[in-house]
Amino acid sequence: MKNLCLLGLVGILFYTNVYSSEGWVRVPVKEMIKTELEGVFEVKSSEQFAKVKLDCLSFIHGMNFYDKNRDGDWELSYSFPLSEAQCHDVYKFLKKNLEASKPACVELNIIDGVYELSEKEESCQLGS
Repeated sequence: MKNLCLLGLVGILFYTNVYSSEGWVRVPVKEMIKTELEGVFEVKSSEQFAKVKLDCLSFIHGMNFYDKNRDGDWELSYSFPLSEAQCHDVYKFLKKNLEASKPACVELNIIDGVYELSEKEESCQLGS
């Protein structure tokens, strides 16, 4: 129960720290790195996000946001769920754009549960 309350508090802090006025969280992607798990990629973004992973392997696919806890371990602070097809669409978009040295922006609406993929650069920032 204590962990559930802590996770809820961390989620609220995440929500208030990166939530823009219209409900969009914008993730400007600079690099996508393979992890030891096939189908899970670390997404390098701006410094406003400590660690982001695109997880197309787990039972619940999604973009996962992590922060360090008091012990210095990575702890999930927020997860934006995606279907299997959506997760693969995000992966293909990021891979294609990064290989072509094009901007890649993942925009997540945490209120409506929808996402958009764009080549925004300047406007792919918090609150834009």
